[in-house]
Amino acid sequence: MFFQSIYQMMSAGTDLNINIRRTDGKLSVAVMPRRTTLKDEAGQAIVPLILNGTPMELDGQFLQIITTPLQKAQGILTNLETFEQQARLTATQGKATGTANDKKTKEAREKQEKMEKLLKRAEEAFTAGKYSEATTCLRQAKVLADTDRQKQIEARIQEVQKECFLKRIHSRSHNSRPQTVRRTETGLTDKCGCSRHNLHNSLYSRQSRKRYNNRCLGRR
Repeated sequence: MFFQSIYQMMSAGTDLNINIRRTDGKLSVAVMPRRTTLKDEAGQAIVPLILNGTPMELDGQFLQIITTPLQKAQGILTNLETFEQQARLTATQGKATGTANDKKTKEAREKQEKMEKLLKRAEEAFTAGKYSEATTCLRQAKVLADTDRQKQIEARIQEVQKECFLKRIHSRSHNSRPQTVRRTETGLTDKCGCSRHNLHNSLYSRQSRKRYNNRCLGRR
């Protein structure tokens, strides 16, 4: 009957320590429940139940005396165990969240550094007159930027494209020269209106043509 009663009192996962000592014709019995999954510090909150009496007294009253205290102690131990499990779970989740946040922070920092490098390259390319390269770097940086920074980068892209357009217009204007119309001597109109003078235009110098013109006018 003793062990059957003890079995019904104990919950799963509970260890029941019973220490018995004989002193002056009596027995001193210490009953201490424990949970193996509970840390020792938490278990210290439970003190052992100590019974003193003759063997006959203990045979008659031991089970009745320890039933209620044992149930209360096991309830406390179970609550402590549940609390520890929740604390461990919270700590694990917090660690996982912290790791995820650290990862996000690292990714954001790397993203920011990459964007700043692209912006620097864009300004260097702009200074060197490489507008196409500057625009490409700015567009790549825009993808990495937040909403507010994207607006600033877009405005800078417009400035670069405008400067590129103005440079092209200036270059075309500088390189374009008026075409000089070359008129051949044979295309000049003779003062005398003589149709034969066209032949002399190609054979004589201006001085010779002048004398010839005067002669043609004298004939008239």
